[in-house]
Amino acid sequence: MSKTDSTPELLRLGVLATSRKPDERRLPIHPAHFERIDEDLRASMIVEHGYGSRFGVGDEELEPLVGGILDRD
Repeated sequence: MSKTDSTPELLRLGVLATSRKPDERRLPIHPAHFERIDEDLRASMIVEHGYGSRFGVGDEELEPLVGGILDRD
């Protein structure tokens, strides 16, 4: 959805930093790949606080690339 579109924003996409499965360490999106995602879609993405920490990427680096950073709770 374009930012100039008059349709209200309906969906958010939450991306978690950790899995509750034992020994699961994969992330759904590598922090270096966020820039490859369409800007309008990234604006609706919320990532979990500490999402990129295993890759040496801080929240302050991810913040301008996504719609927000929140705790899981």
